[in-house]
Amino acid sequence: CSFSIFNSTMTDREFEQIIIKAIYANPSIASKVIPVLNDTWFFDPDHKYIARAIMKYRGDYGERPNAIEMKMLLTDPRSVAEFETCMAIPDEQVTTDFTINVIEEFVRRRLVKIVTDGAQEYARTGLKNTSFADDMATAESFSFDTNLGIDFLENPNFLYEGIVANEKIYPMGVKTMDDMIGGGLHEDSMTIFLAPTNVGKTLSFCSVAASLLLMNKRVLYITMEDSELKIYQRIAQNLMDLTQTELKTMTKEAFMKRFNMMKQRCMNGKLMIRHYPEFSTNPMMINAYIKELKEKNKFVPEVVIVDYIGCMVPNGKPGKDMNDNTRLMLVAMQMRAIATTYHFPLLTGAQVNRGGYGSAEIGLDDVASSFDQVTKADAIFAITQPPELKAGGMYKVALVKTRYGINGPTVTTIGVDIEKQRLQDLSYSEQTTAHDIMEPAAEIPDTSATNEVDFNDFT
Repeated sequence: CSFSIFNSTMTDREFEQIIIKAIYANPSIASKVIPVLNDTWFFDPDHKYIARAIMKYRGDYGERPNAIEMKMLLTDPRSVAEFETCMAIPDEQVTTDFTINVIEEFVRRRLVKIVTDGAQEYARTGLKNTSFADDMATAESFSFDTNLGIDFLENPNFLYEGIVANEKIYPMGVKTMDDMIGGGLHEDSMTIFLAPTNVGKTLSFCSVAASLLLMNKRVLYITMEDSELKIYQRIAQNLMDLTQTELKTMTKEAFMKRFNMMKQRCMNGKLMIRHYPEFSTNPMMINAYIKELKEKNKFVPEVVIVDYIGCMVPNGKPGKDMNDNTRLMLVAMQMRAIATTYHFPLLTGAQVNRGGYGSAEIGLDDVASSFDQVTKADAIFAITQPPELKAGGMYKVALVKTRYGINGPTVTTIGVDIEKQRLQDLSYSEQTTAHDIMEPAAEIPDTSATNEVDFNDFT
């Protein structure tokens, strides 16, 4: 069985030898691997024996045995010979930063195989493995945690490069909204669009995806309500500047001409759209899909849109007593963890409860099913469309939560072109009109009838 992920003819047994050699040749790797070393990583009997000897020695003395001590611990001559074979591998082959990454990936895949084999054995014997989902989640998330934290006074470049020079922020395409949160969607964050049903969460997501694509960004759009084709159509309408009717009545020749023009505008961007049925998907599956995109398509998303987390289930097997509040809190927490792992902004949505329907103003108290999910968000925009704005093609947008500490307006009005699935800024005159619609001037009481005081009132 070759370890094909590294485009190599190296067998699994040869790679197990590399792990043992790296423990002895590379102190940096040893410091990360030995504390979590487990003989289950190894299929070869001699390698298992060597791993057990290292684990026992560390348990007794707090460190790994040196090469001479190791030979003394290995009483089986065949295992001693195999250890010498491992040690004969040239040091330079295992002293690169790449080595620890491939060891981590190898171990992760080995653990996944162990869990899968165990599940198949349970199925063969007719037994039920109730911990399969949890075991698989643990295997998928395995890593050598190399983060020792930040030494505050010794890392000025970390602050400057991360915040001042190189902070990654992705504009949503509507400046008034971007300005509310310091320029747009921030990496390592989760932003939520909170809106009633049929007000425009999906339209807003599609508009943001179109804007990011025009900015040559790599975008992943996960949909759980609309099909892949429907999302494709919505974003195409935006980028091709077509209404739904215009798109559906085009000849193929006219369509291809318009499509090629759109493609030319987005040449350096990329958008992947993937549909999952409602309540069939958990964050672990999304994480696995992101890894698959990287391995098979060389596609690493810069921004991920999930439409929307309310349609997901948490990792593991939900208990019978798990309510919606707990379910959504766990999903939000687990999805945000993925965003921080891969350093992308996550944009998703939330529904409002019955009290929020038809309201011109909604807030965190109006979140349906789970208030706890919004505690995990870094920014939340409440989007409403009262009747007086609907006629003018406008949304009212309020920033109801932010972790960015931006001083500025927290409420604005933006334009919405439903036919072309597009959010847009309003001109100054349009903003003024919208303000007058939402806050009409107070009526001046009519006092023309009399300004005189009737002194009889005092009697």
